Amino acid sequence: MNDPGSLAAIAHALFPEKDTGTKPDNYYRIYEPHFAPIRVRPLNIIELGVLEGKSTKVFATYFRHSRLLALDLQMQSIDFSQYHNVTYARCDQNDSAGLAEACARIFPDGIDLVIDDAAHIGAYSLNSFRALFGLLRPGGLFVIEDWGTGYWNDWPDGKALKSHGCSRYKKGLPRRITSHDFGMVGLIKLLVDYVAGSDVRPTQGAPKTRRSLIDMMEIHFGTVVLRKADIPPGEADFVPITKKWWW
Repeated sequence: MNDPGSLAAIAHALFPEKDTGTKPDNYYRIYEPHFAPIRVRPLNIIELGVLEGKSTKVFATYFRHSRLLALDLQMQSIDFSQYHNVTYARCDQNDSAGLAEACARIFPDGIDLVIDDAAHIGAYSLNSFRALFGLLRPGGLFVIEDWGTGYWNDWPDGKALKSHGCSRYKKGLPRRITSHDFGMVGLIKLLVDYVAGSDVRPTQGAPKTRRSLIDMMEIHFGTVVLRKADIPPGEADFVPITKKWWW
């Protein structure tokens, strides 16, 4: 079978009307350098948020050697009959137990790629992250889309950006630079704590007891790409994200 081309090329070939039912081309361009090196491998992929199924069909074509689990709370009548590598199922991204059960049933040996394009509500995406990141294999990718909703007053957990002051420390040096942390924006900033790894300690000279589970975090307009670190079993101590961090 011939190479079907890049993600954007596949999207335009499958949906020449170029409507907004799939993803913006710039998202596909951001993903291409991350996805291209692994596209021929037999991956286990989860897409949260299916809508009309257009991006699911793009990914199923691009990752033709992989299996895709497409999950959505509101299932529609979508014809995936030509995409034999797609399993379409109902699941709420906010249901951690449901996500874990679906993964155990479809991908008992772990997952390689998660694409969160579901509700775009920070607490919901956090629950999805907590449920799925631990099941991600080392080197696996976790994508979070449309994080800019946290800047919108008319979004359930968003709020318009405002200037923030900072508390003063020694000789007028700002000790804390506060910033916007609503909704999805707050989630992305909270994930920086996962990247920090051994820097998460009370003092500079304190023992380094943690290692980051994230060895790459790329923040782009609209989307974030994370890569799980390759850490030997038993050394995967990292900053725990619990509900008390969020609330």
